[in-house]
Amino acid sequence: MSGSISYLFAEFCLNPTRRTLTCAGVPVELGSRAMDVLLALVSRAGEVATKADIMAEVWPGVVVEENNLTTQIATVRRVLGETGTARFIQTVPGRGYRFVAEVRVGGGAVPAASLAPLPPPEAVGERHNLPTESSSFIGRGRELAEIRARLEARALVTLVGAGGVGKTRVALRLAGDLLDNFPDGVFLLELAPLTEPRLVAEALCRVLGVPATGDRPAEAVAISVLRQKRMLLVLDTCEHVLSAAASLAAGILRNCPGLRVLATSREALGVAGEAVYPMPSLAVPNASQGMTAAEALRSDAVRLFTERAADALGSYDLTDADAPAVATICRRLDGVPLATELAAARLRMLKPAEIAARLEDVFRLLTGGSRTALPRQQTLRATMDWSFSLLSEAEQVVLRRLSVFVDGCPLKGAVAVACGADIPAEDVFDLVSALVAKSLVAADTTGQVTRFRMLEATRQYAAERLLEAGEIGRHRDMAAYILATFRRAEAAWPTQATMQWLAQYGPAAENFRAAIDWAFGVHGDAALGVSLVAVSGAIAEEMSLQTDLRRWTDAALPHLNEATPKAEAAAVLYLHTMLIKRIGTETVPVERQQAIAWFREAGDAVGLSRALRQTAIARAMPGAASADVLGMLDEAVSLLRHLAPHKDLATALAHTGGVYFLSARLDECRKLNEAALAMRQALGDRSGVLASSVNMAELLFLDGDVPAALRYATAAESEARRCNAVATLALILCNLAGYRLHGDDLAGGAAAAAEALGLSRAIGQDYLAVMCLEHLALALTLSGEIVRAAQVLGFVDAHYKSAGQTREWLEQAGHDRMVARLQAALPPDRLQSLRDEGAAWAPESADAAALRGATLERAVA
Repeated sequence: MSGSISYLFAEFCLNPTRRTLTCAGVPVELGSRAMDVLLALVSRAGEVATKADIMAEVWPGVVVEENNLTTQIATVRRVLGETGTARFIQTVPGRGYRFVAEVRVGGGAVPAASLAPLPPPEAVGERHNLPTESSSFIGRGRELAEIRARLEARALVTLVGAGGVGKTRVALRLAGDLLDNFPDGVFLLELAPLTEPRLVAEALCRVLGVPATGDRPAEAVAISVLRQKRMLLVLDTCEHVLSAAASLAAGILRNCPGLRVLATSREALGVAGEAVYPMPSLAVPNASQGMTAAEALRSDAVRLFTERAADALGSYDLTDADAPAVATICRRLDGVPLATELAAARLRMLKPAEIAARLEDVFRLLTGGSRTALPRQQTLRATMDWSFSLLSEAEQVVLRRLSVFVDGCPLKGAVAVACGADIPAEDVFDLVSALVAKSLVAADTTGQVTRFRMLEATRQYAAERLLEAGEIGRHRDMAAYILATFRRAEAAWPTQATMQWLAQYGPAAENFRAAIDWAFGVHGDAALGVSLVAVSGAIAEEMSLQTDLRRWTDAALPHLNEATPKAEAAAVLYLHTMLIKRIGTETVPVERQQAIAWFREAGDAVGLSRALRQTAIARAMPGAASADVLGMLDEAVSLLRHLAPHKDLATALAHTGGVYFLSARLDECRKLNEAALAMRQALGDRSGVLASSVNMAELLFLDGDVPAALRYATAAESEARRCNAVATLALILCNLAGYRLHGDDLAGGAAAAAEALGLSRAIGQDYLAVMCLEHLALALTLSGEIVRAAQVLGFVDAHYKSAGQTREWLEQAGHDRMVARLQAALPPDRLQSLRDEGAAWAPESADAAALRGATLERAVA
C-alpha cells in the first residue's frame, strides 16, 4: 500500500501506513490487533472476508481460538460506535464478515473540516445509555413494525413472553431505531440486578443522574424530573419486581405526557392503558424428513442456530444432511432464542443429530412438570437442565457459585467465590473459560478488566442450583471479596482521578449493594455489613447513592458495639451525619462528637480530618468565625498537609476558605480556594473542581465583580449539565438566580430559581429549595406581585426559624432588599398578616405560589 493512501468512511480516516484512525480529525485509540482486523475488513470493503482469511492475516503463523477474532470484532464495532441505526460491519452467517460502509480512498491525512463532525461524546451519552449490540440481530422485522405501531398509539407497551424468548433484544433494537424520535433521548433501566422492589424507582433516579435523597419517595423524584421530557424509557426484566415496576409505569403515565414506556416482562404489568404485546418465538421450519439446507434457512430460528454455531466453531455451513436434525432442534426448542443459542454452542461436543436426540430425552423426563407453567417456560427449563447436565462436575460447581454476583465479576472475584477444597484457585480460570466457550458465561472486555457475566435467566437457574447444593456460604465469600475491593477503592479515591476511579470501581456498584443487603438480611453477617458501610462513602458520592447511603447507615447504626473497630464505627457515624447539609448550627450533635473521638482513638488521620471539617462548616455562620471552628479547620488541614496532593486536603482547604468567606476575609478566602482548585485540577477531581468553581463565583460576587461571577457561574452550570451533576447544578442555579436578580434580570433570575427549586425538591435538599423560594419571592416583589411575595417570604422565614438555617451573604442581601420594598408598599399590619398566612403553608403550596405569579410568568416568558 502506498504511504499516501487513506481510507475514508463516515467521519473516519484510516491510514494503513501510519496505523492511525481519526474521527473528524480527532485521534481514536485502537489496539494493535483490533487495528489489524479493521484494516483487513476495510481493504476488502463490500466483500466477504472469511474468518480464516482474517485470522491468517491478523495472527500469521499462529493457531488461535476463533473467539479471539470475535472479541476483536466487538472492540472495533464499539470503537466505531455501531448502533441499531449506524452499522459498519455485517456478520455473514457461516462465512465471515463484510465491511458495509461506503469507503473512499484519499491521499494523505484528511483535514477535519472536510468531514461532518460527530457530536461530542458527552452529548451522545446524554441522549441514551443503550448498549452496543454484541452479536448479529436475526429476523424480527414484523415484530419490530408491530411494536413500533403500538408504541405510537399507546404510552405503555409491554413485551411479554417466556424467559429467553428475545424480549430484551427486540426492545433494545427498537429503542435504538427510535432514538431520533425522542428529543430528550432513550434510556434503559435494567431491573434484573435489583433484589428488592423498593429499589426500582431509585435505580431510575440513578439512570437519570438524579440523586434520590431526603424523605421524598424516589418515584416522586423521578417523575418530577421526567414531567416535561419527551423520552422513551425501556424497563427491562420487570417480572421479579412487578408491582414496583407497575407503580412506576402508572405514575409516569399519569404525570408525564411526553414519555413512552417500553417494558419487558414475563407477565403484563396490569396498568390501565397498557398495550400488551405477546413476544412470539422465532419462526421454525415445518417437519420434513427431506428438508434441504436452503429450505431450513428460510426459518429465522435456523438462521440464528447456524450463525451462533459459526461463532462457536469458527465456521459452520449447514448441509442438506444436517438440515433435518437442525430443524428438529429448532422446533423442539419452540424457536426460543436463548435455548437455540445454547443448543448451537453444544456443536463443540455433539453432532446435530445427537443434540436432537438428547433434547427428546430431556423433554420426556419433564412431561410430569407443573401443569400451570407455560410450555415455553418448561422448554427453557428443560434446555437449562440439559445444558447444565452437559457440564463437568467442576464446571457445574463454578457456574452455580458465580451466581452470587448479581452484575458479573472480574476473574479475581470468580476465584474468590468459586475456589475451595474441591476447586483449586489455579483451576478457576480454565473452568470459567470453558463456561464462556459454552455460552453460559459471557466475557465483557469493554472495561478496564474483563468481567464475566451470565444472562439473568442463567444466573437465576444457577442460583437455584446453589441453594439446592446448600452452599449459602458463598454469599459471604462474595461480600468479603466486595469488602476487600472497596477498601482498596476508599484508599485509592483521595489521589485517583475521578474517571479512572469510576472505570475501575463503578462496575462493582450493584454487587456492593447486593453484599450489604445480604449482610443485613436474615442469613447475613451484620458485622460484615458494618465494615461494608464504613467504606461506602466514595462510591455513594461519585455515583449519587445518597438514598442508599442513608439506608445503609440506618441499618448499620444499631449494630455498632464494643467489638466494632473504632475506625469503622467512626466512619459509619461520619457518613450518617454527612447527609445533614446545613450551616449555622450552635451545637455539635452527639454522633459527630463521637465520630471525632473514635477517629482520634483509631489514629485515622483522614477520617478525623473529614469529621473535623464537617463539624466546623456545619457550625460556621456569617460574621467573625469562632476560635473553635477555626481550630477544627486548622487541625483538619494540618493532619493531611504532608499527603498533598489529596482530595480531602483540598476539601479541608476549601471549607476553611468557606468560613473565611462568611467572615468577609476575602483575600484569605481567595488564596485557599485557589489552592484547593489547583490541587483538585491536578488530581483530576471532577466533582471537586466543580465545587471550587462554585466557590470562586461566590467570592467574585461578594467582592463586587458581578459580571465575572456570572461568567464563572455560567461556565460551571454548563459543566454541571455536561457531567449530569444534579445536586451541584441545583446549587449553581440557585446562586445564578441571586446574581441575576441583583442586576434586575427578573426573567433570567426567576428561570434559574424555578429550575433550581424543581431540582432541589427532586433530590430532597429542602434547605436549598427554601433559598430558591426566597429568590423567587424577590422576583415577585420586583415585578409587582407584592401580596404573593409577602406570603412566600413568610413561609421562608418560618422555615429558617424552625430549621435553624442561617442566610449567607447573597441570600441576606436579597432578603433585605425584598423586605425594604415590601415595607414601603404595604402597611405593617397587612404585611405581617400576609407573612403569617405564608408561614402556615405546606411546602407544596409555597412552591406553587412562588411559581404561579402572573407578572412573574410574563417576565419569565
